[in-house]
Amino acid sequence: MMLGEKLRAYYRRPKKLSHELFVLMMQMKEQERRAAATPGGGKPQAAES
Repeated sequence: MMLGEKLRAYYRRPKKLSHELFVLMMQMKEQERRAAATPGGGKPQAAES
């Protein structure tokens, strides 16, 4: 995720994306959204005994 943030800060998104790149970006956004909605930010939690 940090890599994506660094790349976004350095590169600007082109006005028109290829379909494959658009789909990949949408999948990444969905993963980020799900991680943010998960308690702990999507990080694995320690198992309780």
